[in-house]
Amino acid sequence: MAIIALVSAILGAVVTAIVNYRFQQRAEIREKQRAVYFDFLDALQSFKNSSKEEDFYRFQNAVNAICLYGDNKTSLAVKSYFDALVKTTNDGRIFQAEKCVAYETKIINAMRGNFNLKEFDRYVMVKFGMKND
Repeated sequence: MAIIALVSAILGAVVTAIVNYRFQQRAEIREKQRAVYFDFLDALQSFKNSSKEEDFYRFQNAVNAICLYGDNKTSLAVKSYFDALVKTTNDGRIFQAEKCVAYETKIINAMRGNFNLKEFDRYVMVKFGMKND
C-alpha cells in the first residue's frame, strides 16, 4: 500500500512539474513575442520616418526576430511585407501607400490576434519627416 502511495505522489509531482514547465515556457515565448513585435513596429516607424541606412538595418534585424520568434501568421505577414518592399525597391519602383496600409494592417492584426485582441479595420503607420528650411 505504501508503495502505491509513493508512486502516486511521485507521478503527481512529475506531472505537475511538466505542466508548470510548459506553462512557464509558453509565458516566456509570449513575452519574447511582445518584445519583438514592439521592436518591429518601432524599427519600421523609424525606417519610414528617416530612411537612413542604419534604420533599414534595424528594421531588417526586427524582421529576422519576428521570423524567429513570432507566431506563424505574424511571421508570414512580416516576411511577405519585407519581400514586397525589397522587390519593389529592387525594381526601381515606389511602394504604394495603400499597399503599405494593407500589409501593415495585416501585420498588426496578426500580432493582435496572437494575443486574442480585436482586429483593426485599418492600421495606418504615418510617416513623419522634418523638412529642412
